[in-house]
Amino acid sequence: MLLASSALAQTRAAAPQSPYGGVTVEDIVARVNDQIITQSDYDRAMKELDQEGKQQGLSMQEISARHKDLLRELIDQQLWISKGKELGINGKLS
Repeated sequence: MLLASSALAQTRAAAPQSPYGGVTVEDIVARVNDQIITQSDYDRAMKELDQEGKQQGLSMQEISARHKDLLRELIDQQLWISKGKELGINGKLS
């Protein structure tokens, strides 16, 4: 019985336990000031990066090199947005 239960435990993915109960809806990749970058944000940006690289005719090595900088670019983008909010700048044209 012990072997069967340990084998069953190994086949199931371990879900993080929350002391508050509930289910994780979205994983947070990074927190930038009062904003977050979620796993789906990161995945979406990765897919866009791949599509842009293919359209530009980049090699897989060049696309892979851009993957390494993706999270940093997403964080920088959030920092610029936060600074714009702080300065009262928005993206609307007059």
